[in-house]
Amino acid sequence: MPPPRIERLFTAIDVGTAKIAVLIAGQTADGTIHALGTGLRESMGVKRGYVVDIQSVDRCVREALEQAERVAGIEVQQVWISFGGDSLSSRTVIHTDKFNNEQIEPEDVNELHMRARAAVLRDDRAILHAQPTYYMLDGHHGIKDPAGLFADQLGVSVHVVEADRGPVSNLVTAVRAAHVDIREVVASMMATGLSSLTEEQRDVGVALVDIGASLTNIGLFAGGMLVGISTMAAGGNDITDDIVSEFGIKRSVAERQKCFYGSAISSPRDHQDQLDIGGEGDDGHSPKITRAQLNAVIRKRLDHFVPQIGNLLKGMGDGGPTQRQVVLTGGTCELKGMADYVQSVLGGSARLARPSGITGLPPSHQSLAFSTAVGLILYAADPPLDIRPTSEDTARDEQSQPWWRRMAKIWSRAK
Repeated sequence: MPPPRIERLFTAIDVGTAKIAVLIAGQTADGTIHALGTGLRESMGVKRGYVVDIQSVDRCVREALEQAERVAGIEVQQVWISFGGDSLSSRTVIHTDKFNNEQIEPEDVNELHMRARAAVLRDDRAILHAQPTYYMLDGHHGIKDPAGLFADQLGVSVHVVEADRGPVSNLVTAVRAAHVDIREVVASMMATGLSSLTEEQRDVGVALVDIGASLTNIGLFAGGMLVGISTMAAGGNDITDDIVSEFGIKRSVAERQKCFYGSAISSPRDHQDQLDIGGEGDDGHSPKITRAQLNAVIRKRLDHFVPQIGNLLKGMGDGGPTQRQVVLTGGTCELKGMADYVQSVLGGSARLARPSGITGLPPSHQSLAFSTAVGLILYAADPPLDIRPTSEDTARDEQSQPWWRRMAKIWSRAK
């Protein structure tokens, strides 16, 4: 059987604290998305989601990208990248116009979006997304599409996802150094929600918790879209560091013990299971610990930051996890017993969600750690409505300025 004919190509680059993941995918005429090549590289030069060494990140991105290109047999020209630093936040902007009880045309909705942009922009923040969540007619909320209706007042509620400009610019600079064009910077929670949640879950309402190596991103979904986002500087690396400190072992050994033998839920048998932690003890033999000792360190850290997740959810207006299903993703959630532990702490229900929506993904990359990369591909294939200013808008605005002002800008950039 001949391979499917690819009509559109997409490349996702997920730059995280622990790993850099690259996914090349192609879409066929029937809309099916096929994984064509993957690349995975240990991340260097990133701390807590922020680029701190552009050259190191550039080198890691190049290696992961070249690996994916060799598998796919193509050369990548443009990419979609994710951003998930702890400066990521969201807010809601409401804009209303008088309309004189006339029938609303699609052009009127577009003009409303254009005027709402002015309220969205902020000089000190990078706007990643500005998505209309619902429309308002004469004070009535929750309208999906106002076209064809009559009203005296027409308004729109816009959910804005933004971040500090500096970290976003550093990420863009590091990835561009690998000689690729960046089509869009996507909030990691926006992408992860597409690959980890079903359409019904996003519509009915769910809380998605992505626990990575050093950051935990929390997103609320309702009405089919992301409606709230929060970030906490805590993750799996904190657990690993605690194990290193407690037992005085190498970090690589601690990471292995956590991933292979650690658990968020203890059992009586843990006191009998002996684990070799490497090195040499005073008696000349390799020192050992029990699985119960290892899990006690893990639980101590989880007991510290998982309740904070519940506090953030309540602060985001979730109404308490008991009223909303909690879905877990991210590499740290691969820890044994994690879903049961989170459910016991937060209440309600909690489950793991592996990435879906793409065929042909290697089994080794169907893990929670690849959820954002898969989501970036899904976002690129079917981008949601977004009214934020784009680079094309900026270029058009600059061309409309007087020639002397454009020349002054060019001269100032050259200084």
